[in-house]
Parts: sequence; C-alpha cells; structure tokens
Amino acid sequence: MLDLLRLSQIGQCPRKIGYHIQTDTPIIRVQNQRMVDGIWHEYEVKLRLYKMGATFELGFPSRFTVQWPLLDGYIYGHPDGIVVIPDGLPHFGLYTPGGRYLLEVKSMSEGMWWQFVKKGLRVSHPHYFDQVQGYMDSSENMEQPIDEDELDTMFHQMCFEAGEEIQELVYNYEPEHPLALKPVIIPTQSLVVAKNKTSGDLRFEVVPYDEDYTAGLRQRWESANVLVEDGLLPGRPYTTPKNWECRECPFIEPCWNISNEE
Repeated sequence: MLDLLRLSQIGQCPRKIGYHIQTDTPIIRVQNQRMVDGIWHEYEVKLRLYKMGATFELGFPSRFTVQWPLLDGYIYGHPDGIVVIPDGLPHFGLYTPGGRYLLEVKSMSEGMWWQFVKKGLRVSHPHYFDQVQGYMDSSENMEQPIDEDELDTMFHQMCFEAGEEIQELVYNYEPEHPLALKPVIIPTQSLVVAKNKTSGDLRFEVVPYDEDYTAGLRQRWESANVLVEDGLLPGRPYTTPKNWECRECPFIEPCWNISNEE
C-alpha cells in the first residue's frame, strides 16, 4: 500500500487505493494539462515571492523531497519550498508575519479561491490541509536541481522574462547535497499561497503544525492498511458520490453500487 501512496494523497479516500490493490489495477500517473498548468503557477508565484524579498532555503530554484514515516516505511512528498519572510508580506489588504515557513502554492479557480478566502484552508480544502500537515510531520529531504527539460521550456522562458538576476540565480545553482537524503528542520508552520488563476491575486494563510491531528492521519492510514491486507476495503470518507474525488475515481460504480444504466 505504501508503494501506491504519496503525501499529497493522505487527505484523500483510502478506499480507492484498496480497490487498486484488490483489482490489481496500476495507478497511472500522467502529467496532464492541469498538472502542467499547476507547475507553471507554482514557479510564477515563487518568482513573485522572491521579488517581494522572500529567501528560499529549499525549493527555489531546486526541488526537494520529504519522507513521512508510516508503518515500516515512508511516504514521499514534494513540498514547494522552505522560505524565510524577514518582515512579513502584504497581500489582499492583510499582512503575513515574518518567519520561517514551509511553502505550499495552490492555484485555484475563481470559485475555489473565494472559498479559500472566506473559509480558510481546513474547511474549504481539507485534503490540502492534510497534505501540509503531513509535510510538516516529515523529517528528511532530498534536494535536486530542476529537470533540464523544464529549463528548456516554460521555466526557462519565465526566467528569461524575469531578468538577469533570476537567470543567474537559477542557472548557476548547484545543490549542496544533490540526490542525497539529509536531516532538515521542517518548519512548524506552513505558508499556503493561493493564486486566483483568473485575476492572478494571491492570498496567504499561515497553517500551524498540529501534532495530534497528524497522529490521527497516521492512524487512519495504518487502519486502512490492515483492512486492505485482510482483503477488505477501507470505509469511505463521504456520504454521497457528489464530490470531486468520487467523480474522478475509476471505481465510483462498484463503490457506490451505481449501474451503467443510471
């Protein structure tokens, strides 16, 4: 089960992974246009933060991977960075306190962005809240340079348009410990930056680390793993299939007993 799970999924439905295992259906991870757009928005926000005076310890211009202990192994994830904001950043009429943060960038549609603004991350996007809690509960990271193919495409073009300072930063950068695990002090607070894909507006939220909550997340997946190993399916976190995750799930019909005729 650990082989099929990523940290970005720990807030999602464990029943889907149970179906993949029971039916021996591989998880095919393809880089669709939505993912490509998300990467572009992530880079664009990082450049904006850099120009605002933010300092990146990790995540720009390199990437890094963290590992979250679960059962007898690890779940891996890719936070967007560790960033230091010296004097705080103004945004949307508000002010973000200075400090050291784990960075997570999310690009959202107009409607989803306003839900985030009005309700906050935990209520409006609980799966993202779980994701950043898992990142903050991790212990080690592996740093690596950005893939050369990306430097030759959208990221290269973005850096070219940003000016010589950014170009020099990116193209002369070499990770201190490339492709090697090393301990890192993960910040106990995350800076979640939500970008409105329509207007380009940014909204920031500081999410503190919740140790008890992450213990519950770990217990959820440990319990799900026991059920799957016994040939059973974990329970659903939903009471109706009318949600984004069920709509995109390949197992929606057997899971909810929906016939092809309906």
